[in-house]
Amino acid sequence: MLYVRGHKTDFDRWRDMGNEGWGYDDVLPLFKRSQKVHVRVHDEGYHGRDGFVSVSEPSYATRASHAWVQAAQEAGYPYLDYNGERQIGVSFLQSTTLKGRRDHAERAYLRPYRLRPNLVIRKNSLVTKILINPETKAAYGVEYESLGKKFSITCKKEVILCSGVFNSPKLLMLSGVGPKETLKKFDIPIIQNLPVGKIMYDHLFFPNLGITVNRPINLPRAAFLHPQTYVDYIKYGSGPLGLCLTEVMHFLKVNVTNSSNPHQDAADIELMVSGATPVSDFGFWSRRYLNIPQDLYDRVWQPLEAVPVFLVVPVLFHPKSKGHLTLLSKDPKESLLFFSNYFTDAENHDIKVFIASIREVQRIIKSPSLKKFDAKIVDIPIPGCEKYGFDTDEYWECSLRTVISSIYHQSSTCKMGPPSDPEAVVNSKLQVYGIKNLRIADVSIVPVTISGHLMATGYMIGEKASDILKEHWGI
Repeated sequence: MLYVRGHKTDFDRWRDMGNEGWGYDDVLPLFKRSQKVHVRVHDEGYHGRDGFVSVSEPSYATRASHAWVQAAQEAGYPYLDYNGERQIGVSFLQSTTLKGRRDHAERAYLRPYRLRPNLVIRKNSLVTKILINPETKAAYGVEYESLGKKFSITCKKEVILCSGVFNSPKLLMLSGVGPKETLKKFDIPIIQNLPVGKIMYDHLFFPNLGITVNRPINLPRAAFLHPQTYVDYIKYGSGPLGLCLTEVMHFLKVNVTNSSNPHQDAADIELMVSGATPVSDFGFWSRRYLNIPQDLYDRVWQPLEAVPVFLVVPVLFHPKSKGHLTLLSKDPKESLLFFSNYFTDAENHDIKVFIASIREVQRIIKSPSLKKFDAKIVDIPIPGCEKYGFDTDEYWECSLRTVISSIYHQSSTCKMGPPSDPEAVVNSKLQVYGIKNLRIADVSIVPVTISGHLMATGYMIGEKASDILKEHWGI
């Protein structure tokens, strides 16, 4: 639900890598086309008003989030529209919601047009293979399973693969398009040798930065026990149930040597601030969402169940570490094998950026609007890191390596790039190299990390693909 496009220089970087038509001036109209803005503070010229997906501010915000916004401004950060002209600063969240309820692609793009005669929706179906003629190397359809039966569908023009950052590369490899060593390993006939899955970027986040305060300005757990909470949400879309977990977005450019993000006006860290924490639901759901093990919750968070506490989550936008994925078996129902490779960069750059962001959090909570609440970072040590002494750089590195998690922004497994790029799987027209009549239109084609989230970029890629297809086929 978090709508964060990224910085203009992200997309200019795509263009400069050889992806013609993907610069910021090219993609901004596509972002606007997909959007229907309902945000109070927004820069004119950067948002759409008649698009498909509603983008709004939270229908509910805790006092903790208001205090953070004020403290950030006292610390020198402007309040701004982070999807507008500038990014470094603070703002209440922009999310794909309307009146406290999620607005999503199915409701916005699919449901209104489901009765079109040229659209057939097959539910309970799993595509298992792309049909490709091994002699002509032309895609001509797909195979799929539904309710225990196998089917095949052929096409007259093209196959458009939109299976996401994991399943698009999996389907390519199962269909004979991928690294030859992988295909040979699983005895899959090689149709085209391509570096599918050789790169996988991700946005990491640190879920264990709790901030204690001296009075209850966080999310009140008692609200979930009150019937009026549910009445307000059902009737008006208001109240705590309308909370997107994240309430405030705060974008930083930290001072770390040899940053992987050379643009001084683009963020390399995002702080997601929320009055909700793992103890808001006594660790029932949020602990699992944040990937906090039970023993860690019992040691660090459970003692805080009776203490006012809110959460600040640093997110690393431009890691130098990168992973990859590959097949685990030939079974299309089987998962892939993932190698995330977090914090493996030789310069330890990713750790240093995270630690710098924690130091900035410590500076911000000393601002008057949070100092009056006696805001302090939770100092219960992470198990196994006690020997380093709390709040030393060594302690934070140990903590990060112990508790780090994914925000599920994996990308680039079918990277877009020019023919000269040895890592590229598709070209700037989204066509798979060496295969006719096959394109990919999802975030697997993202060529490099962005200073944002991937949902908004996914919508943009869909809009771009539609324009490419209309131009190609003269529609």
